[in-house]
Amino acid sequence: MTLRNLKSALLTLLAVVVVCVSAQTAVAKEAAPKKTENNITGMWLLWVKDGQSAKFEAAIKQYAAWRKREGDPFSWSVYKPIVGSDLGYYVVRSEGHTWSEIQAEETWDQAHTNDASGSHLGEYVSREAHYFSQDDNPHTHWTPSKDYMYFSVTTYHFIPGTGATVRSVLDKVQKAVSDAKWPYSYSISYLIGGKGGMDIVEPMKSLEGMAESKPSMMEVLAKSLGGKKAAQALMQKFGTSIKSHDYTIYQYRPDLTDQN
Repeated sequence: MTLRNLKSALLTLLAVVVVCVSAQTAVAKEAAPKKTENNITGMWLLWVKDGQSAKFEAAIKQYAAWRKREGDPFSWSVYKPIVGSDLGYYVVRSEGHTWSEIQAEETWDQAHTNDASGSHLGEYVSREAHYFSQDDNPHTHWTPSKDYMYFSVTTYHFIPGTGATVRSVLDKVQKAVSDAKWPYSYSISYLIGGKGGMDIVEPMKSLEGMAESKPSMMEVLAKSLGGKKAAQALMQKFGTSIKSHDYTIYQYRPDLTDQN
């Protein structure tokens, strides 16, 4: 991750050994994660009209309260980017679902489309986007915490054709962090929709989490692989798989979040 020292070795390595679950990418077909339950996230991106953020936030709280009263089967969390070139949108997401639950939510939405929610949310939104994502649970290294307030997210797109090596290297990374009981969390997920992509997410309790990790991922890999040169060679071998990437940090907004 070019903007951050924290676990940068991990991000570089993982970035080149995972692929998005997107039909447009050949790598995704070769190395997509096995289907597991409760690993689907639904998310909306809402861009707010200039100067309307305060009214939007008031409206989204009202809208969330209405959905809860009406029996929305999902709980939703809200996030806001704090770095990057586009800071004018909010992310509203609900995670940990099966596809059957996603369908039930879609059915609930359709049944309530014409209901009077008392919300004027749409008046403040200039555009929106809807995506799903699939978590790669077997290759995620995550310790849950209610104290996470910031999430760094790197989205990668890859050059097709690296699927065979993807599985082998990702297994090595997972073994290294597991054997070392590395105390730093990260998750891997694959965007479904649009251009697709693979996200690496790192949670932080505060922005102090941007500091260098100790031990570093390079040190963890070196110990697992038998030396620093072996770890560097592994990273260099897969570095050419990256086609493009983007990075931002999101702040969790509990004041706007459904607290079911």
